[in-house]
Amino acid sequence: MPVSKKTQSGFSLVELMVAMVILAIGLLGLAELQITAIKGNSKVGSLIMANSVAQTALEEIMAISEKTDPLYPVLKDPAAGADWLVDPVRSIDGKDRFKITYTSTLDVGGSGVTQVNIRVDSLDAVGFGPSFATSEAFRSLTGKLAPLP
Repeated sequence: MPVSKKTQSGFSLVELMVAMVILAIGLLGLAELQITAIKGNSKVGSLIMANSVAQTALEEIMAISEKTDPLYPVLKDPAAGADWLVDPVRSIDGKDRFKITYTSTLDVGGSGVTQVNIRVDSLDAVGFGPSFATSEAFRSLTGKLAPLP
């Protein structure tokens, strides 16, 4: 004679629905985390590109060799927040644009050295907003090394 079981094992429909709701909430949290990571990566990429543009501007300052150079006024004429004299808005890969501005201070500390502060601003808001980078260079007009102030 077969024995029948009166108790059933397994999940009820209510337990299954509760488990699915908990799983869905957890997956939504992971999706938000993924979106934040993508935005953060985009911001870091923009900062790296802005630093690259600032480094290029610093190299242009260090390469000034004569008075006929189009960037010579950066070293000779004081400026505050002026646009870069050669190609002030630069594009990287045709999609990200950066604006270069500078401030120059002549004869810092009476040493004959010009201090140039460069600021590169992203014109395209990405990730967590626009990015910027700053750099500074010290350059002697005589071409001789001078002590830093």
